[in-house]
Amino acid sequence: MYRYRPLSAGLALAVLLLCINSLFLPAVTQAASDNQLIIVVRDFSVVPPNKHPDFETYNGQYPGIVMPTLGADKKPVFSGSSPVVTNASSFNSWYNDDPLNQKTTVTLDLNYNSVLGEYQYSNSSFFPIDNQLWGNEGNAHNYHFTTEAHSKFVYRPGDTLTLNIDDDAWVFINNKLALDLGGVHGVMNGTVNLDAQAAALGLIPGEIYDFDLFQAERHTTQSNFNIRTSIQFFDALPDTALTATPDMTTISANATFSFLGTGSSFECSVDAAVYGACTSPVSYNSLSDGTHTFAVRSILYNGLPDPTPASYTWIVDTTAPDTTIVSNPSSMTASSSAAFGFGSNEVGVSYECSLDGAAYSACNTPETFTGISDGSHTLSVRARDSAGNVDPTPATFAWTIDSTAPDTTIVSNPSSMTASSSAAFGFGSNEVGVSYECSLDGAAYSACNNPETFTGISDGSHTLSVRARDSVGNVDPTPATFAWTIDSASPDTTIVTGPGSSTNNVNATFSFTSNESGVTYECALDGSAYSPCSSPLTLNNLAVGDHVLLVKAIDALGNADATPASYDWKITSVTVGLQFSNAVYSVVKGNTQSTKLTAANSDLTTLDVTEKAAYSIADPSIATIDAKGVFTGLNVGETVLTATYGGLTANTTLKINSGQSGSPGSGSGGSSSPAQQPETFNFDVLSSDGSTVRVSITLEDVKKGIIMLKTDKPDLKVIQAVSVLDRIRSINQNAILTFQSSVGSITLPISELNWSPLSDRQGMDRSKVQVTLAIATTCKANVDKLEEALKKKQARLLVAPVEFHVRIDDGSGKSAELDTFEHYVTRTMDMGTQTVPPTASGIWWNPNTGEYRYIPSRFVKKDGHTAAELKRQGLSSYAVIDRQVEFADLSKHWSKESAEQLASKGIVEGRGNGNFDPDGAITRAEVSALLVRALGLTESIGDSPFSDITTEWYSTPVSTAYRAGLIKGDANGLFRPNDDVTREELTVMLYRAAQYTGSKIGSGTAAATANMDSVSPWANDAVRFALQHGILTGDKSGALKPGEKATRAETAQMLLRMLTTVEFV
Repeated sequence: MYRYRPLSAGLALAVLLLCINSLFLPAVTQAASDNQLIIVVRDFSVVPPNKHPDFETYNGQYPGIVMPTLGADKKPVFSGSSPVVTNASSFNSWYNDDPLNQKTTVTLDLNYNSVLGEYQYSNSSFFPIDNQLWGNEGNAHNYHFTTEAHSKFVYRPGDTLTLNIDDDAWVFINNKLALDLGGVHGVMNGTVNLDAQAAALGLIPGEIYDFDLFQAERHTTQSNFNIRTSIQFFDALPDTALTATPDMTTISANATFSFLGTGSSFECSVDAAVYGACTSPVSYNSLSDGTHTFAVRSILYNGLPDPTPASYTWIVDTTAPDTTIVSNPSSMTASSSAAFGFGSNEVGVSYECSLDGAAYSACNTPETFTGISDGSHTLSVRARDSAGNVDPTPATFAWTIDSTAPDTTIVSNPSSMTASSSAAFGFGSNEVGVSYECSLDGAAYSACNNPETFTGISDGSHTLSVRARDSVGNVDPTPATFAWTIDSASPDTTIVTGPGSSTNNVNATFSFTSNESGVTYECALDGSAYSPCSSPLTLNNLAVGDHVLLVKAIDALGNADATPASYDWKITSVTVGLQFSNAVYSVVKGNTQSTKLTAANSDLTTLDVTEKAAYSIADPSIATIDAKGVFTGLNVGETVLTATYGGLTANTTLKINSGQSGSPGSGSGGSSSPAQQPETFNFDVLSSDGSTVRVSITLEDVKKGIIMLKTDKPDLKVIQAVSVLDRIRSINQNAILTFQSSVGSITLPISELNWSPLSDRQGMDRSKVQVTLAIATTCKANVDKLEEALKKKQARLLVAPVEFHVRIDDGSGKSAELDTFEHYVTRTMDMGTQTVPPTASGIWWNPNTGEYRYIPSRFVKKDGHTAAELKRQGLSSYAVIDRQVEFADLSKHWSKESAEQLASKGIVEGRGNGNFDPDGAITRAEVSALLVRALGLTESIGDSPFSDITTEWYSTPVSTAYRAGLIKGDANGLFRPNDDVTREELTVMLYRAAQYTGSKIGSGTAAATANMDSVSPWANDAVRFALQHGILTGDKSGALKPGEKATRAETAQMLLRMLTTVEFV
């Protein structure tokens, strides 16, 4: 039978309508598949102890055993009495589960007979449970069982059902008894004619009804079970579901659907057309614009369709919408914002806007655009419908914004300094008909008259801001302001804290205050001019001796304390060393021990500073220490104790033992040798704004050669005792000192800082000599002076001058500038993000004389900024300039780029009349001058090393080039300055120049030329170098022509290549 699933009223109605549509179709049009009934078989025993009293007990046909209507449980109801049934209880066990039966399920297939047009099941030996459940109990077959089947069908006129069966058999249609073959009997026939019995059974054509079959085999001998019927049984109606659909609104005229169903086939329909057979997926093409509905229904084997087909409605829209602007600003407005409203001939559209030709982007309706600049503007807007169609002819609107605000002036005002508590003002504007709004001391603007008088103003600084508002509503964005002060009192100054009256600390910290708030301070040390300062104030690296600090407060009006506060103190000596008495201190866990810390002073005295130093322990879980230098062992282990005093630090090891304490030192009773120098070197980096940053350089840093001192301020100054720098040099003579501010940096090998000869010549006290290293920007007056000098050379300033200085002094007024070094020193200057032209170059500049000269420089990009790297064997002021030079005779010459680039840097010059003379020869003296300028050498004036040179123009550059090792004379002591230079002579001079730069020049990559035999032996090394690095090349045949005269063009080209190789350009 079919499993029963209750149907909803809606589903039943749908099935009814579908069935009525096909009710009177010929039977052959229905599906010819087989019918099935699922039957439940219950087995009964006829032997004790489970013997059932109704089986193998009675005989005879007796209709009326059951009531004419099924029970609520869909089971037959016993009529009350029967000659072949023991009682109601025994009958109820036939079709209900109880201990007297066992059950199973089998399927009956009703095969279709196409000749008779009916379904048949025929079995004259129907024993479905032989040897199962209770078993055959000694019989050939299992003769004692009941069967029941439950299904559904649609009533079609003409349907019948005939049973040929034994024993008991009952058929219920629509829960009413339609056939009664009750009793224990042989094979009996019975037929149900639905048409004849329709009224009694309550049947209506096309409706769905329950079919219930009950049978009992109760006696041995035979078992027949035969069915012939035109009724089509089913368990449930088919169901259908869509699994893939097009978008609900689409611009595509094609649509594809996928679906699933519980039937055996499908039928589809588009836009209410007749259903036709289809399979999943199914596609439809060339659909018209508009709304469409797709429906699909699953079909059972017997032709019954899903009464509720799955359906999907979508819209095909390939027509673009039209757009209109329904609201907009005035065509002339002062507002920088504009509000618009949009409309379209379609509903549900979105909008995209483009302001002044920008890319279209989503916008709303209404939409407000803000922050629009003055001028003409155009808004374009296009509608996009839900299918994605976009209006190809957007709506546009053009308008003009004029938000020019009036200018405001204050035409009358009080004095900038006054004692009056009232102030009268008069105002003016470049526009007529304006009104005014005033703000006194930052208050909210409010309407004011012209003129306007303010009264009851308190002492202090005041500012009036006034702005004009024109008739359109434009307000002056830069109000006119006037500041004045009402005050006459001077502040008093008090120094609150300072150093002891006598100290050996070269650093002194002060704090000071005033009876007025908002004051600034100026300080003067030891009679120097007053300069701005702030509290607290720290003075570092002071000299030994008496000192006086004067501090005066200055109020906001400029009233200064006429009686500055004064503080006197004396530095008796300078602490230059700090050491513990022991390298290792040992103590038993839980015990205490004292340390001893000694400071070594510059006057060769020592001082016990144990109770004056600050202490820190690396691992406080090992030991603790108090302010007197007494430590306590907490846990077994070792840790480092660090003491700080006078800007110096010293370290020692604390060893905590578990047993007997050893001696206080690392040996038996003795002390380790005291440290001669501090292990940490402190540098105070000062800026012109009074700020100080302390940088601590560790011994490990020094050993690595890393000493970086930097500030984010433009000016930098570091003052340090030479004894500290000498100590660093003794640890690592290759250490590099780098000083960096926000405008530039300089890198100094410590080996170059040789101050002893200079201090000795000045008669300085070596024990008091200190070094000041400084980076500073140049004052505006000097910048103006340089720019004026550059204009005369048709040059322009790219980076303002920065000064780099190293000075020494001993505090007695004796000082000297350390500005000449043995090797090149690199300083950098930040050029920001500007683009650097190839004609840019660094210069050395003397602000006193206005003279400037080219120095080697190259430009390096890093992190989006360009840094100018300038190299020179000295210190002074440096800048970056740009000067473009062109020569008329080089317009089509191969050397144009090289010659003009060197000329822009001031290295080469023309021959007059705007010409370079590229093919002309060049003399030995001219090449000497080129090399001196190219290497940025400081010209040396002295006796000529060559007898053929006296006072000619080239005597100084030739002398300078000779002392730098760039040139040599012949065996007769002659230089022959006016001789033309050959190609191999030029190559040798360039080779020596490259060596002089100190650059690390590796092997070049250019291929060697084959004809070295033509090169003079004394020039072999230089020529090989030049060939390897592409400085020298042969002609088209590879010939070097070393003895031929070098031209000015060749000289410029080879010189530029050499400078590029050593990174001097």
